[in-house]
Amino acid sequence: IPNPQSPMISLLKNNSAIDSWTSTTSVHQISGLESGEYTLKVTETPEGYLTPSDITFTIASDGTITTTATTTTDESGNKTFIFEFEKTKIQVKAVKESDNSALASVKIQILDSESTVRESWTSTTENHSVEGLIAGKEYTIKITEVPTGYEIPENITFKIATDGKVTSTGDMTNDGVLLVSISEVVTPTTYTVAYDVNGG
Repeated sequence: IPNPQSPMISLLKNNSAIDSWTSTTSVHQISGLESGEYTLKVTETPEGYLTPSDITFTIASDGTITTTATTTTDESGNKTFIFEFEKTKIQVKAVKESDNSALASVKIQILDSESTVRESWTSTTENHSVEGLIAGKEYTIKITEVPTGYEIPENITFKIATDGKVTSTGDMTNDGVLLVSISEVVTPTTYTVAYDVNGG
């Protein structure tokens, strides 16, 4: 199993762990398993990564292993199950509140719970991708500068779940882009009142 910062993995049968280990750069070998259905489960994921789906496999009475998971097989017929770890990812886009079109030249920061800046950039007309944030932690999007004629909006918070789903106090597109809406400055209406000093 590949090793992105030592995840913890357990082998389960009938929902009970029969083996647990910390992943290394070497393959973890398991032998002597009886026939039946087994599950490999990542119980601790490195920070900045998504938790991969469980791997299930079945050992037949003749020792044949069947699974739909990604595996490799050596010359002796031994199977190696592979967990693929992906970094967390979120896409952010600054848009005009009036029509949701892209707004460039907005200075944006992502802050963690201790107000440490984890990412900062100036918006373009494209989505900005941020990888490696910790799943389950709350982050804040703060706008520090906007183009002339626009107002700095309130902060937005978001979380990335261990499966990659993003929840936020801001608006999300159907394909998972977090929108930061920037409104134009409202110019007060000016009224002119004329008085006739002659009383007319």
